[in-house]
Amino acid sequence: MTMSKTSEILLHRRQFLLGPAKHQPNQFWSHQELQQGLILSLHLDLVRTIRVSGSRTLALLGHAIDARDPGLVETDIADLILRSTSDLSGVIEATKPLAGRWLIVYQDRSASYLFSDPCGLRQVYYCYVDGEFWAGSQPEIIREHAAFECSDDALLLEFVNHPQFSASESVWIGDGTIYTACRRLMPNHYLDVQACSQLRFYPCGELQAGHPASVIESTAELLENILLAITQRYPAKLALTAGWGSRVLLAASRSCHEQIEYFVDRMGLLGLNHPDVRVPLKLSKKLDIDFRIENSAADLPGWFQNLQSKNISMPRTLPKSRVIYSNLLAGRTAVNINGNASEICRNYFEKSGTNREKTLQAKDLVGLGGYPATEFAVAETDKWLQQLRLRPSEGFDLLDLFYWEQTMGNWGAQFPAEQDIAIDEISPFNCRLIIENLLCTDSKLRTSPDYKIYAEIIRVLWPEVLALPINPAPATSRIANSVHRLLHIPHS
Repeated sequence: MTMSKTSEILLHRRQFLLGPAKHQPNQFWSHQELQQGLILSLHLDLVRTIRVSGSRTLALLGHAIDARDPGLVETDIADLILRSTSDLSGVIEATKPLAGRWLIVYQDRSASYLFSDPCGLRQVYYCYVDGEFWAGSQPEIIREHAAFECSDDALLLEFVNHPQFSASESVWIGDGTIYTACRRLMPNHYLDVQACSQLRFYPCGELQAGHPASVIESTAELLENILLAITQRYPAKLALTAGWGSRVLLAASRSCHEQIEYFVDRMGLLGLNHPDVRVPLKLSKKLDIDFRIENSAADLPGWFQNLQSKNISMPRTLPKSRVIYSNLLAGRTAVNINGNASEICRNYFEKSGTNREKTLQAKDLVGLGGYPATEFAVAETDKWLQQLRLRPSEGFDLLDLFYWEQTMGNWGAQFPAEQDIAIDEISPFNCRLIIENLLCTDSKLRTSPDYKIYAEIIRVLWPEVLALPINPAPATSRIANSVHRLLHIPHS
């Protein structure tokens, strides 16, 4: 396959651009004029719902699922939000039960705002250049209308050229980019278009302690609802490994398992006896579910890498990138379901749950996050830390928020963006209501190796899923870590 007129649809696929002019690179784009002189340009394959009520406009972009009411589709959700709210804070609160990968553009008579799903998996980048505001899915699409260059900042260059940067899948930190005037909207923040600045809206107030039994029951129901909604709307596939995230989602899919294609991909690297292949295969036989072992072994051709460079900032060439290319070649349309975001509530940086230190410094967080120990990384982390501490909130742990906003907001959002050229993806755990539910329990119930609250959720949903051990062997190899990052389910 080579780039041709028929593959123009792949350019900026599933992306958006918001600004004072239309984006029309080819016939696969449509436009919606909004208030305050803004035009919303949308790729054909990006799910969208746009509603107007009086002086208010709400555009819901991407997949959104109401965990409380799985029968609602995006049009229902947008209508309900507008009917039940009167201002930005109400709109934000109304999205609490929403899972998926989505973005909201909200306008009233005098202002425009953007905010996205809890982990920012539907990415938003923005700039204000030559008196014009632009926002889009990636800096690359914005650069086609706004002039800004790659940064020559010495500290930033030291960060991206550090060996640890590429060794850790080129994970970014902070809200900046490699460009001089372009920034990224962080999780738990909204973007004020008129001010061209982002403001934190969460956490707010105190996180009340929850009763474990109630949390287990409600979380199980919410996850089950999300899986039901996905399978009712789309063909779906769910990656199974030996890890916790996929095991919980397997249990949540019990009532709709016949509508899901379960699989694991060897990426040309994993042996058949690897736990992430052997365990789900054996479990699928015990549960009598269809399970397929795939092996996306083909390296990426030049045309594909070049196109990704036009679509995405700093696209990676990793073993898991082969899966994207394989999905594209096969023309797969199934929505991919993964366990991304579940690690927020599993003490990712502090497995024992016994040392919930509140006085960690920026350099400590940089080390825990596996970032290059550079001045840039420390400065970006310190900026995040100081801004967070300006908004006191009880019950939220610093390490959980760091994983949520920095790891998920950067590493977690990068692979779904890279996949947009081929398929779309939904993470059921990427739901504020579920995250809050789990975080309000004692951290000792969410610690390695037993993750008691997760095990109890599985028992409520489908106890036979626990027939085989979870993570039966420690992940010590690069290959083991690679497959878990592929499926967004780090070993823990």
